[in-house]
Amino acid sequence: MKIFIEPRMITLKHGDQLRERFPKIAFTADPEDGENVDALFCHPSYAIKENLDRYPSLSWVQIMMAGFNTADLRELFRRGITVTNMKDIFHLSVAEDVFTKILAINRNVRHYFEMMHSGTWEPIRHEPEIYGSLVGILGAGSIGSAVATRMKSFGAQTIGWRRKNAPSGGFDEIVTGRYGLEKVMAESDYVVITLPLSEETDHLIGAREIDLMKPNAVIINVGRGEVLDQEALVEALRHGKIRGAGLDVTTPEPLPADHPLWHLPGVFITPHNASSSPFVWPRIVAVLEQNIALRLAGKTLVNIVEE
Repeated sequence: MKIFIEPRMITLKHGDQLRERFPKIAFTADPEDGENVDALFCHPSYAIKENLDRYPSLSWVQIMMAGFNTADLRELFRRGITVTNMKDIFHLSVAEDVFTKILAINRNVRHYFEMMHSGTWEPIRHEPEIYGSLVGILGAGSIGSAVATRMKSFGAQTIGWRRKNAPSGGFDEIVTGRYGLEKVMAESDYVVITLPLSEETDHLIGAREIDLMKPNAVIINVGRGEVLDQEALVEALRHGKIRGAGLDVTTPEPLPADHPLWHLPGVFITPHNASSSPFVWPRIVAVLEQNIALRLAGKTLVNIVEE
């Protein structure tokens, strides 16, 4: 078996770990060394026709991220290639990031940092609580479920929106369809976007959906920037239609220094870093080792992306 590992997607340390674990496998980091390559471990944007043509023996692509919207899935499936991703690897750190953003906005952290720099004692006496609130989560996968489960410890109720009406851990209610989406937007005190980008989710949340939100509601986006209409969000914040927004993803990325979102009140932005954790790499390598072992044994891989 021969595996190409895109160099930017793995550290030297963890690449060596795979080589030690599977000494009989030929690993290559040379994109031109395509002969007899059975598998690619790569960024989703690498899995496009131009690159796939280099690997005539390819039968498996391991996407090294949870999202795969930039991969050419249509071409991969047409070739009969098995595609797997890093589902359930980043959900714990991303869920904690959601709480960071909500609490930073609720507790006016940005204001207090500014007061610290000037040595000013200026308390804000009315700061919202998560307790008793309704949290609407768009996307009831591993990230959404991790957020919902943790909301219970804060005393919040949770409602999840997903494509299929199927149960998911941590949610008090699951809704679907257009009616369900509008229900989440209109009734939630916090709207959390955990959705991947697809044709169905591109600009799913626009001016019409934001207008449904409560004036004291907060929107959090840790999914993909394109899911949320950023210009509509700016207008809503400028006119006080919603209380705030916590964003880990934007369009474009990096967000230009002169973009109004940097300066609007009630906004907390991080640079697409919600998954940051010292435990992410061990989890990634564990999935790689598991899937390689399953492949060698002729068994079904984990985290298969369905057509």
